[in-house]
Amino acid sequence: MSIKIGEAVKCGIIEGILCGVVSGLMNYYVIPFPRTLLNTGFNHVISGSLSGLVTGFFGLFVFMVQHSKTQKA
Repeated sequence: MSIKIGEAVKCGIIEGILCGVVSGLMNYYVIPFPRTLLNTGFNHVISGSLSGLVTGFFGLFVFMVQHSKTQKA
């Protein structure tokens, strides 16, 4: 079980970084909403990273739990 959690955390961190970079770049160049471009880019890097981390962690964890259930049956 600890190996599954470790893999889920690794996948979540990688997805969080990728989501943060993509979200930050997109919002820096495409949707500059607040007063400065740097503020909007930084805010979206943080939100993208957190959402990617949570999505990656729970998505992979649910997949691994379902996969282990089908292996036992």
